[in-house]
Amino acid sequence: MPAPAITVELQPQADGRIEVQTKTSLTGQSQAVVSPPFREPIQRQAVALALEAVSFDPSVWQTIPQVFQALKDLGLGSDFGFTGLRVGIGTALFEAFFPPGGVREALRANLNAASPTAPARIELNFRAEDAGMGEYPWELLHDPDRGFVFANRRAALIRYVACPLPVPRLLTSDALNLLLVTARPISQPTDPIQLPFLVDAESKAIEDGLAEPLASGAIHLEALPPASPAKSTWELLSDYLTTHTGAQAPHILHFDGHGGFGRRCAIAPAGCGLLNPASDVVCRGCGRHLDGPPQGYLAFEARNKRPHWVSAREVSNLLADAGVRLAVLTACKSAVVAGQSVFSGMGPALIQAGVPAVVAMQFSVTVEAAKSFTRSFYLALAQYAPVTKAMGLARAALFVDETAWYRPVLYLRTDDKNPEGKLFAAASLKSKPKPAAGIAPSSAPVPPAPQPAPAPPVAAKPKPGEPCPQPTINRTDLRNAIAQNFSKEELEELCADVQQDLEDRGINEQVNLEMVGGSGKTAIVLNLITFLERRGQLGCLEAVARRTRPTAFS
Repeated sequence: MPAPAITVELQPQADGRIEVQTKTSLTGQSQAVVSPPFREPIQRQAVALALEAVSFDPSVWQTIPQVFQALKDLGLGSDFGFTGLRVGIGTALFEAFFPPGGVREALRANLNAASPTAPARIELNFRAEDAGMGEYPWELLHDPDRGFVFANRRAALIRYVACPLPVPRLLTSDALNLLLVTARPISQPTDPIQLPFLVDAESKAIEDGLAEPLASGAIHLEALPPASPAKSTWELLSDYLTTHTGAQAPHILHFDGHGGFGRRCAIAPAGCGLLNPASDVVCRGCGRHLDGPPQGYLAFEARNKRPHWVSAREVSNLLADAGVRLAVLTACKSAVVAGQSVFSGMGPALIQAGVPAVVAMQFSVTVEAAKSFTRSFYLALAQYAPVTKAMGLARAALFVDETAWYRPVLYLRTDDKNPEGKLFAAASLKSKPKPAAGIAPSSAPVPPAPQPAPAPPVAAKPKPGEPCPQPTINRTDLRNAIAQNFSKEELEELCADVQQDLEDRGINEQVNLEMVGGSGKTAIVLNLITFLERRGQLGCLEAVARRTRPTAFS
């Protein structure tokens, strides 16, 4: 029996109300015109900031008394803490958008017909220009008679954005190419918007979560190098997408970093490129008038490590026709800035650019939640599960934390032939045919196999003052060489040898597994590579590994 499905179309009206239409095979079509909750901007800001918080911190709310008062007026907070926050917000959404009558009956009919093996699929359908509909925390939808609608595996929520582009065919591949873009820009004290400091633990959480599908070979991971004086992360990403096409193109792009919401000053030389608060009309950096409405931006790393703010449209233009089937946007901090979800506008924009599916964190997540989500989500994708199922399993993994499960959201572009959003399929691996009985194999000459290029000579012990060499192989080949030829115990010795190599060069740097982190061997090696690459010392790791185990690189 197919899973029950309901389409909920949302159409903003000129008077501020919203027309809700439901379409389902179980109850037919229903319609209602409703007044949305949290209509005042300060109310939406209060709700977003409260949901962003993992716990109540009175010192934070005392700095924004008007916003805190709005939260109190909604009955969601007091001087002692939040009051029924998630239930209150979810119930307000349910009562407003699914009033008594046909619309509510249609939703409940589909939920009643669902099961854990055939979950109900609720498709929120809105136009890209009505992206404000995506700012509501729909994942918290709470039916007073049955609890949170999406807090179990019996229902899946999809934010469907109408797009004229056709849905691409299934991609067949025996390994999914995943490109991890980690941006860690550093704000200056004078910047209008300050970015919290992100430590390597956040990116390590993602890499640790990928350990199992990496070890099985189901996912092929490439991590974009960090910014340098020669190139920013935005330039590196552009170069990567230009040079990696066809079978080498990334199927999944995972951005881990900061977001911001506001008005960006024009790029130099016309302006300074700084991001300003949404309420500003004049740039605080250079005094230039700020044009256009406020929107969400991703913070890439400039060549000087400063924030390079990139808009949803610019990201979309870069990814258009690049072959990316899924974009994942995560932030362990700053997913909500000034009461606005910075990723809420990214999803619709990327869908419009042709990316079939986008997963974004509408609120910040803890390091542990990021690791748990990443592991469950990519394990399911590695088994070629539809993205809706992968999302459901990942959300279920977050149920143990009542403040985490509603944070990830899914934007999807599907059609009637692929309603669950199956993006990938295993390639058909055909074994070589055996000769039939009584027939000898062909005696045709077999061309000689190409000989591999000679490996670089094994590096000698360094001299004092000698800089680290440049790597001669890419990250993936280095990771495979080390992971396949060094035991977990030998990795500790390798770290000690790398530290000694750096000391011989006059570089004081501690290198050990405790600092690097990671659970499985593959994750440890990947973390070690990232740790040294960020410090410009990756060539030393390769040199030491070659001296220790030359046959690993032959």
